[in-house]
Amino acid sequence: MPFLRIREFKKEFISKVAGLLQEHELHKTQVQAPRLLELQETQFQKKHPTHQRNAKSNFTEILQKIINPLQTV
Repeated sequence: MPFLRIREFKKEFISKVAGLLQEHELHKTQVQAPRLLELQETQFQKKHPTHQRNAKSNFTEILQKIINPLQTV
């Protein structure tokens, strides 16, 4: 087991935490986008009930465009 100096530990720890925080912020942003689109779709459907079928298919297309690039990350 290698001997760890406190300075080395702090350096490694801080960089690891910074990376995890950045990853978490990216995840929150990626999760929030589809939820916002779903909310917008619901509001649109309430205002325009006759366009419900078209709005649903358009929403699905937009959501797929957003989700597919996220899966490659």
